Amino acid sequence: MAALDLIPIEFVVLPNPQPDEQGRTTYQVRQQTHGALNTRGLVEHMRKNGKMAQYPIDAIIQVLTEEIVEFLFRNNCVHIDGLGTFSLSVGLKPEVDEEGVAHKRQVTDPMEITGNDVEVTGIAFRPDIEFTRLATRRPAFFRNKEMRGVVGHSVPYTREQLTYSLLQYVDQHGSISRRSFIKLWGLTKHQALKWLGELSTGDNPPLLETRPTNAFVYLRNPDYKPEA
Repeated sequence: MAALDLIPIEFVVLPNPQPDEQGRTTYQVRQQTHGALNTRGLVEHMRKNGKMAQYPIDAIIQVLTEEIVEFLFRNNCVHIDGLGTFSLSVGLKPEVDEEGVAHKRQVTDPMEITGNDVEVTGIAFRPDIEFTRLATRRPAFFRNKEMRGVVGHSVPYTREQLTYSLLQYVDQHGSISRRSFIKLWGLTKHQALKWLGELSTGDNPPLLETRPTNAFVYLRNPDYKPEA
């Protein structure tokens, strides 16, 4: 990593899209990248440098993280196929007033900006379209943690949403009771019983109803086949 000290982070000065309160044009800085390192290039680099040995998964993640950061500091962005693109974020250092309070630096003359005025502010990530689609197309349900707005009413769910979320819960906890279903999903007793009845009967129910004690509980149906 010592080689990183020899490579300056290059930046360009750009005008901010909106003027300041006095109507003046102010300026910002962005890293100037020279290219994008793709997945194949990153793997080849790691192989050439002997970093693709039989590491356990945690070590692989650590090495991958270090390599991404190294290339970001070499004025490249890094693209991981199917995941997205990483890039380095740089900005102007804040100004500190006489009382030691930091304020956003306002620069109206781009010629005043030097390397001493710039710092690394973070790492930006732009997900690939496929990665975003994977998240947005996955069935999901939403619940207010404080249960506000659901008193006396049931939260509207689709059968697909409930099947997916219930099976996830049952896989983690082994089963679910009627009481837990009502509380965790924000449903009225009537609506909860209706859904549990629908999801535990028929030709291909995702749940199986059982009563080992005085209370009904629901298990995953091992023969359940998700609908295409």
